[in-house]
Amino acid sequence: MKKIILIVLCIGAYTSISAKPTPIKKPVFQKQIVADSLDEFLGDYKMKEYFAIYKVTKDGGFLYGEADSYGNNKLLKQKEADTYISTSSYGSTIIFTRDPATKKVTGLKMLLQGNEVIGTK
Repeated sequence: MKKIILIVLCIGAYTSISAKPTPIKKPVFQKQIVADSLDEFLGDYKMKEYFAIYKVTKDGGFLYGEADSYGNNKLLKQKEADTYISTSSYGSTIIFTRDPATKKVTGLKMLLQGNEVIGTK
């Protein structure tokens, strides 16, 4: 009986030593936005309605938007190009517009509570 238990333990030890470990899969993270690429969005945008200026700033690799002097709100990048959603209580969608020829940011379109507000840089 002792021989059988010893043989079973030896076989168990051998299989655990000789077994190849299963590789651990690394988690897939969303592609990090390069902070320098955010600089093209920075600046003051003159709005046509609701408020005078919408100011876009950068802090810690994130964009922030501020309507007049009502306080900064983080802008969260969306799948669509040049599109962000504000963390403000209004949850506005900001779509930056570009000059077709130069591809430089020239303004923004803000979807605010069912209304579309245009701003120029």
